[in-house]
Amino acid sequence: MTEHPHAEPTPGPWEVATHSGGDGHEIDIQKPNGGGWFLRLSPGYAFAEFPDPEEVKAEFEANVRLIAAAPETAAERDRLVKALEDIVRGNQRCRTATQLMAWAQDIARTALAEARKP
Repeated sequence: MTEHPHAEPTPGPWEVATHSGGDGHEIDIQKPNGGGWFLRLSPGYAFAEFPDPEEVKAEFEANVRLIAAAPETAAERDRLVKALEDIVRGNQRCRTATQLMAWAQDIARTALAEARKP
């Protein structure tokens, strides 16, 4: 695969959509509201060729959902990194361990509240 150092990923959010073309086993990852697909995934073989086709199909679909969640996962990582950076800065601003603990707890509460939003 050729690397392009300045390439940016397709901005999220992404969603999963089934694709009826091909052998019927392809799943698209697309922009919401029919915004057009940009990644089409296929297991490479018809599910019926596997000993337990339903299990293979379920695992494939779970992997597709995991890939589709990448923008939200990256955004959450960025929010947590910012929270940790804020805590480190708080260490420089607080005069006592009690003040630092209170500062860190406030930042952690805010980060957790953001992470728990649906």
